[in-house]
Amino acid sequence: RVVKMRLSQLNPHITCPLCAGYYIDATTIVECLHSFCRSCLLRHLAGSKCCPVCDILLHKTDPRKAIKADRSLQSLVYKLVPGLFKAEMTRRREFYQANPSRDLSLGPEGRGELAHPGDVVDETETLSVSLELVDPGGRLATTGEHRELRSDFVDLKRPCYLLTPACLTVGHLCTFIRLKLGLSPSQSVSIFYTDDCLSADYSVMDIAYVYSWRRRGPLRLFYAIVDKSRAQQPPPPPGFEGRLSTNKLAADQLSIGSSEAMDDDTSATESGSESDEDSGGR
Repeated sequence: RVVKMRLSQLNPHITCPLCAGYYIDATTIVECLHSFCRSCLLRHLAGSKCCPVCDILLHKTDPRKAIKADRSLQSLVYKLVPGLFKAEMTRRREFYQANPSRDLSLGPEGRGELAHPGDVVDETETLSVSLELVDPGGRLATTGEHRELRSDFVDLKRPCYLLTPACLTVGHLCTFIRLKLGLSPSQSVSIFYTDDCLSADYSVMDIAYVYSWRRRGPLRLFYAIVDKSRAQQPPPPPGFEGRLSTNKLAADQLSIGSSEAMDDDTSATESGSESDEDSGGR
């Protein structure tokens, strides 16, 4: 189940206590695990050797030795705040264009030249998606680095390649497939990532984040079509067939016993009639 939250509910966990803005180059103090923007923390440590929040002593001589870049937290902030990464890259690029001789040793992200990092998706961009038809009775492998399809899972049609907005939902993809193939109301569509059935509320951006898509190829999705009108009846519960055969045998025996009793009554009636006729003749 997808739980929706407002970004304002998460702000206390993703904003810097010093500048009250979202983390940029998030840096965490090793001793107390409080996090700050790197530039904010370095400015504070220029005049103090204690944590700005809990006032714990970081290091007696060099407090920079007690801080560490928190790339996981920064990646999370970029994913949660729409447009933050793009805006930060624009600011860095403009700064270094005006100051080309500054910090020449920085990498592409540090100088704002990284347009699309591998793990950050902007909701305004388009993503490459492939859709492949699979047999609903098939199974997907769960072992191996790439979790490829099993050899018996070979009923694949030609993949359909799409450029979709990042905010497009799985429900939209299901509607697209239904319209493209002209499916009847009795036919349902399910979309999978490997062997996981995706909720209709998931967006393409959600799938990319949940399954750590790295843009090394199209986002590979599978879809299955199930005709509800041809669905097989579920098998009887364990032991039901045995009870059914036992009850049927008992019913057959009861029927045979009833027939024999009726035959005996009929024979007795006929014998009594013959005796009456003999008595009358005498």
